[in-house]
Amino acid sequence: MEKTIFQYIDAIATKVELPKEIISLSNGVNMTYNYLTDEISFDARRIAHILNHYPHISLKDYVTTFTLHELGHSLDRDNLLQSYDQTVEWYKLANRLTTEEKETNLRFLELSYLEAEADLHFEHVAWSHAIRLNEIYHLVSETVLDQLQDDSLLTYEDNYEYSKDLFEASKKIPTLP
Repeated sequence: MEKTIFQYIDAIATKVELPKEIISLSNGVNMTYNYLTDEISFDARRIAHILNHYPHISLKDYVTTFTLHELGHSLDRDNLLQSYDQTVEWYKLANRLTTEEKETNLRFLELSYLEAEADLHFEHVAWSHAIRLNEIYHLVSETVLDQLQDDSLLTYEDNYEYSKDLFEASKKIPTLP
């Protein structure tokens, strides 16, 4: 399956004239675009597991859809790179704080909210690019693309709402003089 997924990703990237280095990983993430290295990675086991939830979608259609999505991220690489400093600030703070401190640290909660907001925005942009690429190259049915897009965005939307709610609630907590 790993070789097949690799071949699908490579063929799609070549067809839409956005060739990328492709890496197979065992990281629990079905497919991702690394904007720092300009690479697409995938986890064949995770994809196989996810496909159990989509018995009506073929491996080829699933990989095609998410390849278009990851290539959509690559088309937005400059904006992703501009978000790097904020992401690093959030990451460093997250590693420095205890679990309890993360729940009360206003800067961490604000950065978490801003990161979730940026992630959601970048996801919408990537899906917009994926849709446009599919309109040009006709690689997967709109029905499959729409379903996988909707399901994928739910995770980001939920994380955004959660982070927003936590940040908004933290601003209402009175601080001691």
